[in-house]
Amino acid sequence: MRIVLQRSLSTVSPVSGGARVTVQRSNVPGPIGPQGPRGLPGAGLAEATGLIGDGSTTSFTINHNFNTSDVAVEVFEVATGLTIFPTVRRTDEDNVVISFKAEWTPTLNQYRYIIRASIET
Repeated sequence: MRIVLQRSLSTVSPVSGGARVTVQRSNVPGPIGPQGPRGLPGAGLAEATGLIGDGSTTSFTINHNFNTSDVAVEVFEVATGLTIFPTVRRTDEDNVVISFKAEWTPTLNQYRYIIRASIET
């Protein structure tokens, strides 16, 4: 037996052997089944941001309170959006120190920092 299906028809012409094939298409979704099991608790993204620079300080201690030293730190210049690379030291699970050389002392609010961490929820 040969069956021919055509995309937009709801009924197909008789095929060899006298059989008729009916195809019903519907854009209505079927019933929704039961909800599956709940997964394991995941991790959430924690983020701390702020401005640094006062024209004289070259080292800034930032308290993020994420309870982990596994943090990513980015610092960028507010005026240009360019990422810079000061020295970043994780002093404990809740603090980082961002330091600049004396010749790169930040002016008032010159830089923005973003500290991110994946934490258990």
